[in-house]
Amino acid sequence: MLNDRRDLPLVGVMLSASLILPAALYLYVPGRFNWWLALAYWLVWALVFLDRVTLMLHCTSHRTLFSRRVRWLNAYVPWILGPLYGQTPTTYFSHHVAMHHVEDNLPPDLSSTMPYRRDRFLDWLRYFGRFLVLTGVLLPVYLYRKGRRELAWRAIVGELAFWTVVSGLAWVNVEATVVVFVVPVLVVRALMMAGNWAQHAFIDPRDPANEYRSSITCINCRYNARCFNDGYHIVHHRQPRQHWTELPAEFGATCTARRTPWSSRGSTSSPSGCT
Repeated sequence: MLNDRRDLPLVGVMLSASLILPAALYLYVPGRFNWWLALAYWLVWALVFLDRVTLMLHCTSHRTLFSRRVRWLNAYVPWILGPLYGQTPTTYFSHHVAMHHVEDNLPPDLSSTMPYRRDRFLDWLRYFGRFLVLTGVLLPVYLYRKGRRELAWRAIVGELAFWTVVSGLAWVNVEATVVVFVVPVLVVRALMMAGNWAQHAFIDPRDPANEYRSSITCINCRYNARCFNDGYHIVHHRQPRQHWTELPAEFGATCTARRTPWSSRGSTSSPSGCT
């Protein structure tokens, strides 16, 4: 059923993270909601599942998980699981794959960090505020201008479908809707912008298009073990469709191949901190 057997761990995350669904439904049962249950829900949601689900979505956006004969299963993550983990349907793919990786953090990138001082928290607040308020409009406009009209409409439909359903569920149980959908989408969008801010915090203004000088790599960390090697961000930008299991070897090969002086002062350090 899989396009690549190496993606079996992604299926494991998909299935285990689905356990949040009956818990979410329970919060909607009349007379059952209370804020202690909501707190327990948030703790499990955030500490057990959130990071792995978000990066599972990342991996399956770059490389389709299920094969053509069961391709309908590919809708489960963005349309069913995603909204429970702060992702409006289809908009992650449109933003991350069809826009961010195309523009590579340069000025046309709607999530570019270049116009901001990356060592100022107020600048991050401006950055996040712009994303939160305007990206729902700017992303479809960007895709439409680039001739990717189907993706533009998918982004619009996904965003509108999410907030329409959330509005309807608020009439059923406003507290449960805030816990299950509204708070998660706000938290996840803040975390995604914080993550992108950190991954593209150190930019060489003389060569901002150079992935080695505009992004970072994290090695030997628990984050990579939990989140499908997402810390290898430089090589991921260079090869967006490379399988997540291959990123450490690609990083090592890149370090070996590029042991040459880097800076104008003649530093002998290799990209991403390799020596």
